[in-house]
Amino acid sequence: ERRDDRGGSRPDSRPDSRIEQAAQQLVRGNPGQAIADYTEALKDTGLANDRRASILNDRAVAYVRANQPKLALEDYNRAVQLFAEYPAAYNNRGNLLVALGQPTEAIKDFDRAILLAPGYAAAYSNRASAHLRLAQNTEAITDFTRAIELLPSSAPPLSGRGLAHLSSGKPHAAIRDFSRAV
Repeated sequence: ERRDDRGGSRPDSRPDSRIEQAAQQLVRGNPGQAIADYTEALKDTGLANDRRASILNDRAVAYVRANQPKLALEDYNRAVQLFAEYPAAYNNRGNLLVALGQPTEAIKDFDRAILLAPGYAAAYSNRASAHLRLAQNTEAITDFTRAIELLPSSAPPLSGRGLAHLSSGKPHAAIRDFSRAV
């Protein structure tokens, strides 16, 4: 908030301040207010495409948390239209597509995120999870392994690879990964 001339406070209408407020609302578990703040920030006609895409991506995350997947998908789509080189938007849209039961489509988004950012461990792990949903255990293990190489102390890719090993009939490898994840 900014102080006004009378000593009171009022919401700051600058885009960066609105974006900060929105992020704080999201952390506090108030996606509706975050959406409103992001929407207000998007009214700035001087925003560069990459900045607008970033705000759309963040608003889409808020829409997901508010259980509004259709609006989230629209924002992710618009974000990648505005800035096609934005790996986080592809990764996040991929996660939404998996949640909506479209793992094959999601893999295409994870592929694009990885192409744009080859060291993006979360995109490898998320693509691996999509492969796992499609019972593509070999591909899942390969992607989880790459995510582990990039983030060796991260538990989710280890437990994910453990599940893939278990699905592949390799219980000892699964136990090894589960133990490391713990």
